[in-house]
Parts: sequence; C-alpha cells; structure tokens
Amino acid sequence: MRISKLMEYSPVLLAMIIVLVLSLHMHWQGDAVAFSFFIPAENEDFSSIQLNSVWDIWPSMCNHWHNSTGRFFTHAIVQLFCAFIGKTGFAVCNALVWGALILMLMAMTKLKSRGFSLVALASLLTFILFFPLNNCYEQSFPFEPPHQINYVWMGLLNLIWINIFLNDGEKKKNWVYLLPLAVLSFLSGQSNESFSIPIGGGILVYAFHKRFDMSFRRYVMAICYGIGAMLVVFAPGNFQRIGYSHGWSLAHTAEGLLPGLLVTLIFLLTLAVNRRKGRRVLDIVKTDFGLFFFTSIIINFMLGICLGMGSGVRMLTCANLLITILILQQAGCMKIKPFAGIVMMSLLIFIGIFRYESISRLNYKNTTIEKLYHESSDGVVVLPDELFLRQVREFIVRPHPYMMKERAIDPSKPNIAIRPMSMMSLPLDRDTNMMFPLSDQAWLMIQSKASPAKFKIGKILLPGLLDRHLADRLIDWRDAYSVFDSTELWRAAIYINERPYLHSNITIEDE
Repeated sequence: MRISKLMEYSPVLLAMIIVLVLSLHMHWQGDAVAFSFFIPAENEDFSSIQLNSVWDIWPSMCNHWHNSTGRFFTHAIVQLFCAFIGKTGFAVCNALVWGALILMLMAMTKLKSRGFSLVALASLLTFILFFPLNNCYEQSFPFEPPHQINYVWMGLLNLIWINIFLNDGEKKKNWVYLLPLAVLSFLSGQSNESFSIPIGGGILVYAFHKRFDMSFRRYVMAICYGIGAMLVVFAPGNFQRIGYSHGWSLAHTAEGLLPGLLVTLIFLLTLAVNRRKGRRVLDIVKTDFGLFFFTSIIINFMLGICLGMGSGVRMLTCANLLITILILQQAGCMKIKPFAGIVMMSLLIFIGIFRYESISRLNYKNTTIEKLYHESSDGVVVLPDELFLRQVREFIVRPHPYMMKERAIDPSKPNIAIRPMSMMSLPLDRDTNMMFPLSDQAWLMIQSKASPAKFKIGKILLPGLLDRHLADRLIDWRDAYSVFDSTELWRAAIYINERPYLHSNITIEDE
C-alpha cells in the first residue's frame, strides 16, 4: 500500500526535484539583489545599505509600502531570504511549497479517488502556470525569491484561505482558532493584489448570494481579508508607479495572455469530453464553491486583459490556479490511463530541461555583465550584439541591481553603461544623427542633442500577401525606458521589431 501511494504521488516528488534544481541553478540578479539591501524612504530605488539584522526589514518594508508597492508582508519574506537565508535555504523551501501547492490543488477538487495520472496532470498544470511559454529568453517567473514568493507561495496561501473559508466545518463553533484565522485572512489579503482583487470580488458575490447570512467566522475572515486587500491595493506606492510601464497594446496583450488562454483551453477541452459522455459538467457553477471561483476567474481575466504584457500574465495567476482545480475536477470524472501519466511526467522533465537552458542563458548574461562591470574603470560594459538585443530592455528598466553590489564594495564606482559591440565602431565623439542595423529587424539609433533628427518607423503588414502599410510613427526619445545610454552630445536607443507578421523599416528625417 505504501509503495502504491509513493508511485501515485511520484509526479509531485519529480516536480519538487525539478524546482529544487532550477532554484539552485538560478543566478540571483535584478530584484533578488535589490531586496538584499535596505529600501530607502526617498524613492523606490534601492540602496547599497546592508541589512544588519532581521529587525531592519520592518522599516525597510514601511518605506517600500510608501514608495513602491503595498506588498509589505510578501516582500518582508523576500527580504528575509535575499538578505539572510540565502539560495540553498530558499531552494529547499521553494521545492516544499511547490509540492504543497500541487497537493492543495488535489485536495480542493474534493475527489475521493485520484490516482497516478491525475496527480501527474496536477503537477504538469502547475508547470504550465508558472513556466510562461511566451518568452524563452526572459524569466517571467524566475526561480528566485521575489517572483516565486510573490506568486507561487502567495498562491498557496490564498488557496489555503479559500479552502478554510468555504469549508462547512464552521458549525462546530470552535472560537479558539478565530484569532489565528483573522491573522491568516489579513495576511492572505495583503499578499498580492493579483490574488486579493479577484478573490475579494468573489467574497462580495458570495456574500450577496448568501444574502449576507454568513457565520461569524466567515464574517471575520472576509473582513480581515478585505482589510489586507485594501492595504495592498491602496498603498501610496502603487499610485506612484502608475504609468511606469510603456508600450502596451492589443498585440502585447494577446501574447502576454498565452499561458492563461492555454489553461482555459485545457479546461474547455475537459468540459467538451465530459459533455460527450452525458455529464452535466456545468452544474458546478450553480454551487457556492463554483460561484465563488467563477466570479474570481472572471474578475482576474478582466484585469489581465486590461493590463496586458507581463503584468497581464501575472495578474492571471489566480484565475489559472482556480481553473486548474476545475480542470482536475472534470478530469477526475474521466478514466485517464496510466500511460498518459507517464507521458505527462516526461513533459515535466522536458519543461524542466527547457527552463534550465533558458536560465543558463540568463545566468550567462548576468554574470558576464557583473564581471565586465567589476573590471571596468569607467563603468562601460560592452556586450555582443545578440546578447545585448535580448537583454537591453531589462537593463533599461532596472540598471541599479548591477551597481548595488559594486557600490557596496566601492561607493565611488561610476554608473554602469551597457553598450552593444557594434556601437564601439561608430564615431561617437562628434555631434551627429545616425542609424545602424544590428540585425534584419533591429536598429541602433544615435540622436544628436543639439540638432535632433526624427526617426520614423514604417511597418508593412504581411509583406507579399496583403502588402498593407500601417501608419508611420516616430520614436519617442522622451521615453526614459527606450533610451539606454546618453552623453552630452548624443543619446542612444534600440528599436526591435518582435512581430513576425510585420516588416519594419526606420528612416531618419532632419528637422
């Protein structure tokens, strides 16, 4: 019996091992470096002030709540791991959380019989959720504390909260656990707006459905969750960050929602299969459980579509988790062959290898920049064009994590300036406007500050088929997220056409 149970849950063990390896392999950069230092009160940029003890996290998070985001509970855990516990401790804890998440998803299906193949499906679906398919080079959910704790860990916390809130065991009237439940509810609501907003909407619809005739325990849990949600959503720092992201479009939104749409497609397929077998699979929507879930899913998808891009992917995390439970419920009604479970375990290994390779590329970029910046006397780091093109946007948004460790060693270290290798061959010692192709659909642009020219982007939709020209537009040199380098004479920017259905060209027009 024990051996059969071990075989049944072997996909969970495999998933935990893959997560452990990926977490150990991931080189910490970006937010993981930034959160290892004290957050100042002046602005959202981090400092090079070391955190001396865990007690420093509290004032650091107070500043963070005021000038960056409202997630002081979540990010306090992030700072604890980044500054004190370290990679190995995080990797072990992260693997355990992933295992607990898969088991919680299984538990919330309320299925009496599960089996090896269904557990394998649950493990595979979690990989689809947190291993985004829309970008092979960037890590939308890196295996480091900031992103794993923000979404995987807080996702588990919110599933635990939902399970307790919807549990019918409230009639026992055991008030001993009321205070711990209130604290759990507050921390769950304060964890991440990606969860608290849609789940908060689900709570309201659930309360209206019950005509507010709920037990005292549920009132306490709902109110405490709502207080936590308001603290994370209405933090001053959130309003300061509005408008920081640029370039959102319908195309970005469609691509950014791919993981969420994929999970939804799997759900619709399970519904279709069950319908063919004559089951009334949509009856779940009529239950309290289903009403709560579907309300949360709808709100979450609305937020994801409105935000788009990377933020849209992350906002859909809550909806994807809830849809996964519904998928598993429907799949539990079908007799999935053991061979299918073996195939799904093979897919787990394949996805793990694929992500290991993408992490290796990201590690190479980060370690290369760190090494060159450490060796540089003027702060200039020259990267091969291909490497620069893949990573320039991340650098534009957050250059300071590369400087923080160096500033801790040498406070007088010059600011980092990352440039493509081709730029070194250009005459940059004179006032000029120029354009240089780095690849077929990527251009390096240099604009004079004294006599700035206009750089016009022309696009053709599906050349050779429709041959339709879209409206020309100008490069916005005022956008600080586009200009990656600047001197007294010129400023430099990169334009990359990432749309395979568009062919772009750039021309220079003098004033």
